[in-house]
Order: sequence, then C-alpha cells, then structure tokens
Amino acid sequence: PPWERYFAAVKAHLKVIVQDPHRGNPAQQRKDSKDPNVPVTQAKLAIRKLLGEVASLSKGLPKYDNIKPDADDRIPIDPIKCSQCRSKEDTTDNDIILCDRRGCFKAYHQTCQDPPVQREEVKEEGPWYCRECQCIVRCYAEINTQLGCSY
Repeated sequence: PPWERYFAAVKAHLKVIVQDPHRGNPAQQRKDSKDPNVPVTQAKLAIRKLLGEVASLSKGLPKYDNIKPDADDRIPIDPIKCSQCRSKEDTTDNDIILCDRRGCFKAYHQTCQDPPVQREEVKEEGPWYCRECQCIVRCYAEINTQLGCSY
C-alpha cells in the first residue's frame, strides 16, 4: 500500500485549507462549508475520503479484540495468528507483533507488513503501530499541526 502517497495527498489538501483567504472568518467558513464547489470544502471531503480509504485497506482482516491479558498482564500468544497471512508460525527474525493503536487489534508478521518491520522499530517500551495505523496517526498529527486542532 502506498502510505507515503496517502500522506502526501492529505498534506496537499491541508495546504488548500490553510491557505484559504476566509480562514479565521467563522461566518464565511460556515457559508463555504455548505457549498461543495468551494475548494476548502472539496479539500476537507477529500481528506475524509483518503482517511477512509486507508482504514479500509485492512477491512475484514482478523482482529484480536476478545483476548484478555493474563494475571501478569501479558497477552496469551496461543490464539494469535497473523492478520495478513493467517499463520501462527513465527521466528526470531519474523515475530508476530500486535498493533497498539486503540481499536486496531490486529497482529502481523514483521514481513507481512509493507514495507517489512525492522527489529529496531519494535521496542519493549512504547507503542508499535501497524503500517495502516502509522499512516492514520501521521495524517492526524499533520492535520492537528497545520490546523491547530486536536483530533
């Protein structure tokens, strides 16, 4: 999947929004938001569509939202399969890793991600996000930075 292409498209649409001459004028913004021909409205709709496309790329893949941690707060690995290839087999060079983004609940072999996950990307402390979630998080961070909001 073309993660960089999605991110670049979101940034391009954000540029239209940021450069809007009516930005900061709530009355004009409300009027413009109802007109689908206004570039800002088109940009907002395009961003929404792009984020929906990213989220749909893994639609239908198995999730592990029903697995509960054990008494030591560890996730049991027996029921977990790679959401992409559906295999339980893993090796030291190709672990199955769980995405830490709230609501994702997917697991992947390092080599089933595109691009493959390098060992140094997966740390004991701190979250790891699958490529889809990395793209979504990165897009929302850019939206928040460019628009001064908090999604």
